[in-house]
Amino acid sequence: GNRGQMARQRELIQEDDRVELIELRRQGSDADEEFPLRRSVGNQGKSYGVRHTPNPLVSACEKLKVSNWRRYLLFWKSHSRIHKAEKPKPRRTIHINSPQLNRHFCSNHISTAKYNLLSFFPLFLFDQFRRYANLFFLAIALLQQIPGISPTGRFTTAVPLFLVLLAVAVKEIIEDLRRHRADSRQNRQVVKVLRGVYEDTHWKNVVVGDIVWVRDKQFFPADLLLLSSSDPKSICYVKTSNLDGETNLKIKQAHPETSLLGLSGRADLLQLKGCVECEGPNNRLYEFTGNISVQGKGRRAAEPILTNQILLRGSQLRNTRWVYGLVIYTGHDSKLLRNANRAPLKRSNMESITNGQVLYLFFVLVVLSLVSSIASTVWNSLNSHRFYLRMEASTYVSAQAQQSSICSIPS
Repeated sequence: GNRGQMARQRELIQEDDRVELIELRRQGSDADEEFPLRRSVGNQGKSYGVRHTPNPLVSACEKLKVSNWRRYLLFWKSHSRIHKAEKPKPRRTIHINSPQLNRHFCSNHISTAKYNLLSFFPLFLFDQFRRYANLFFLAIALLQQIPGISPTGRFTTAVPLFLVLLAVAVKEIIEDLRRHRADSRQNRQVVKVLRGVYEDTHWKNVVVGDIVWVRDKQFFPADLLLLSSSDPKSICYVKTSNLDGETNLKIKQAHPETSLLGLSGRADLLQLKGCVECEGPNNRLYEFTGNISVQGKGRRAAEPILTNQILLRGSQLRNTRWVYGLVIYTGHDSKLLRNANRAPLKRSNMESITNGQVLYLFFVLVVLSLVSSIASTVWNSLNSHRFYLRMEASTYVSAQAQQSSICSIPS
């Protein structure tokens, strides 16, 4: 009756709490807060003293009676998931139309490949022999080269291992060549850069402090500060699907200090002098801290730069004839490349399981070899008085031949 209904309700509540805990672990909500200090009196579970904001993750753990070590494990996972933001580098100062003062910044050449001519051999071998199965068979192949150790041939294991490594190496080379070709296509794209006159420049030759002219449906070669656009309100539309997967166009607006530049020609852009002070390169797509100082009469010393005035590499200009932008971050300092991980040395769950099994097999073989060696030594010491154990193989064969010849003489 009532007891059964109460037990059923208790089970439903616990199931809801489990779902809540899974959702909280997925979202990592409020993982920065410390565990609340709670003191219970009797069965009431009252809290008194200093009041703390309860952590939903901890509350769910308390409802499910999760052990302390499990609570800290959940907290650590949520905390590490939230704090993935990269620490920025020191602030930088960019001088406008002064290329000689900006030479120390990163170039705009990118490389996302895993190997090069010098690093392929050591990195490939390291990646392959992280798999304990390959290491095990390499050890067996080396032992087989010693005469009298193995009953099989010298190349029984070495040749199949070499063929497997050769096939994997060919696959890795083909994949990495594709990465190199994609990087080359990116680096050799052309954009117009204002250096006295408009120059068609490869992306890899764009440097910090350059003023670039990007037209409709072109991609931005680096992270830019929007100076002006063809729109009367100095706005432009940007597609950022390569950055965040969103297909809707985002509105960017030029900085008020520079919104009128370029409308009447390139003369005012060439005369633009000043500097941009901003944070160092980081992977935060939706944050930017910096200011711009433009030299000239009637202009204030420094103006802040907003996030909607930044054009990120990888985004595309849409529904706008042209924009002028000042290069701020180039190459691997751009936010797109900061969020793009290099090609990893992959390891699947199956390989991890296989590594454990190979270690277990190796341990069993070592134990069997030790036990057999000790047993053989003990048995030989106990039976050392038997003469045939001390006879050489050739002596034993000659003795057998002599005995057979004696037996063949007719009586």
